Amino acid sequence: MAAMTLLSSVAAVASATANVSLNGKSVHFDVAPIFQNDRTYVPFRAIFEQLGATVSWDEINQQAIASKNGLGIIVPLNDTNIYVGKFHLKMDVKPITVNGRVLVPLRYVSQALGANVNWIAEANQVDLTLSYRSMVDQLASGYDKNLSYEQAAVLFEWLIIGDTTGELPSFNADKPPVVNPFTGKGEYRYSPSLIRAKGVVEWQKDLWATTKPKWVNQTVNREVWSDKFRITELTIETDNGYKTTALGVFDQTKGEFFKGEGVDVAAYLPKQQ
Repeated sequence: MAAMTLLSSVAAVASATANVSLNGKSVHFDVAPIFQNDRTYVPFRAIFEQLGATVSWDEINQQAIASKNGLGIIVPLNDTNIYVGKFHLKMDVKPITVNGRVLVPLRYVSQALGANVNWIAEANQVDLTLSYRSMVDQLASGYDKNLSYEQAAVLFEWLIIGDTTGELPSFNADKPPVVNPFTGKGEYRYSPSLIRAKGVVEWQKDLWATTKPKWVNQTVNREVWSDKFRITELTIETDNGYKTTALGVFDQTKGEFFKGEGVDVAAYLPKQQ
């Protein structure tokens, strides 16, 4: 450990510092953030607490353990994964130690708490935005920004928590009709499915080619309604036993046949095994 600490310290001395802001306000640390190997590192305890989590250090297993609103986060010192509930986010670097202090990659830890991360290279500045509205926006636009399935799944878990606590931005669009819109009579049930969003057609083609099912069914498990979006967790399963979970974002201001039908504007699909 002493050798690793020394090496990390030497590398850190030659690294540039970086500035960090959270929701427009500067964040100050007792150990200055370090910009090293194209990543910004910050003290693990300070960043978790700034993002509203409680945190402790597990000396035996050499890992930081954090919790916020019942959702647990684990950041091992010698691992490139961050564990958030049942999901894990892959990092391209590990945490480091500097003068006996554990510093973690700011981007990945912030994303584990649902924050949006914006790097301003010319200023060596990292701007963090943490709000439920930002989480909704990240999911609605994230496919074009290479938001991974795992990142999307973590954001969805935070939105479920926000929905439970009543903190999500209010929903201000149309929901599907409860009366048959074609006849004006009888109960009507509409279940959304991933059809139009980028990547869906290619993913489904691959699914049909690899599993060769007779049918594929999509069923909503959980969902939240916020702003103009219906954000759903769907089970996708086939007649021959394939089963997985996907996420879809539906714009409820749009509809091919009737108001409130919604159009899928983003889909997050796991890699097929």
